[in-house]
Amino acid sequence: MRTLLSISLMVVAAISIACAAPDNAPLLPPDIASLEAKAASGDADAAVQVGKMYLEGKGAPKDPAKALSYLQRAADQGNAAAQAGLGYLFAKGIAVAKNEEMAREWFRKSAEQGYAKGELNYGQFLRTGLGGEKDSAKGIEWITKAADAGDKDAVFTLAEIYFLGENDALPDYKKAFSYAIVSAEAGNAGAQNIVGVCYRDGLGVERDMAKAEQWFLKAAEQGEAKAQSNLGHLISINSADPARRLQATKWLVKAATQGEPMAKRTLGEVNPQIASALLIKEKAKQNRNAASADGSGSH
Repeated sequence: MRTLLSISLMVVAAISIACAAPDNAPLLPPDIASLEAKAASGDADAAVQVGKMYLEGKGAPKDPAKALSYLQRAADQGNAAAQAGLGYLFAKGIAVAKNEEMAREWFRKSAEQGYAKGELNYGQFLRTGLGGEKDSAKGIEWITKAADAGDKDAVFTLAEIYFLGENDALPDYKKAFSYAIVSAEAGNAGAQNIVGVCYRDGLGVERDMAKAEQWFLKAAEQGEAKAQSNLGHLISINSADPARRLQATKWLVKAATQGEPMAKRTLGEVNPQIASALLIKEKAKQNRNAASADGSGSH
C-alpha cells in the first residue's frame, strides 16, 4: 500500500496565493458608485471593496488596473487586507509586472498586522524562498498563525506540510491528521483524500479501512482524481463481489480520464480493451456534461 500512497496521493505543495480582499469587511453600500465616493473620501475599507469588485468583475466591470489602483491606495493607508491583496497582484503579475520581492514585502506588512491571508502567503514565501531568503521554520510559524486564526487554506497547507515532511524533517502523521481532519470536515477534497490515506495505512491514527473508504468517497465525489484512484484500488477490481468490481472500475476510469497515472496503469494491466472502451465512454460523458454546462448542449 505504501507504493500506492506515494504515487496516488501526491498532494501539491504549491504556493497558495488566494486573493486577500476581505469577505468579512465592515458593512458598506453595495453599489460601486457609493463605494467609490467613500473610497475617494479616504475610507480604506471601501477602497478594498472597490478593488475586489474590479478584480473579480462582480458588481463592476472587470478591470485589474483599477483594482490595483484602489488596493494600492488602501495599502498605503496601512490597510492589512489591501496589503495582502497587493501582494497577490504582484505575485501573480496582474495589472503589474510580476515581482516576487514586492509580493513578499506586501505579504509581510499584512502578516505583521495579523491578517490571516497575509500570514499564510508570507509564510509560503518564506518556506519556499520566493522573493528572498528561505526560512522553512519561520514560514511554518506564520502559516500556523493563519491556521490558528481559522484560515481554511492555512489548515490544509499544514496538513500537506506535516504529511509530506518539510526539507530534512520527517513527516509528522499525527499532526498531519489533526489538521487534515479539520480541513476534511470543512469539505476540502484534498484533505479528505489525506484523511483516507491516514486511515488506510494507519498513519497518525488507528487503521480503519471502512473510514478510509468513506473519506476517499467524499473526495472522489468532488472530482479529486487521487481519491478516485485510491478508492478504486481500495475497493479492488479483483474483488469477489461483482458489484464491488464494477464500482472500483468506475472510480478508476474517472481517475484515469483526469490523467491519474496509477489508475491508468491498473486499468491497462487488467484488461486494456475494456479499459479503453470505458475511458472513451467516460470522456464522452464528461464532454456532454461540459457542453451542457456551457449552454451548448442539445436538448
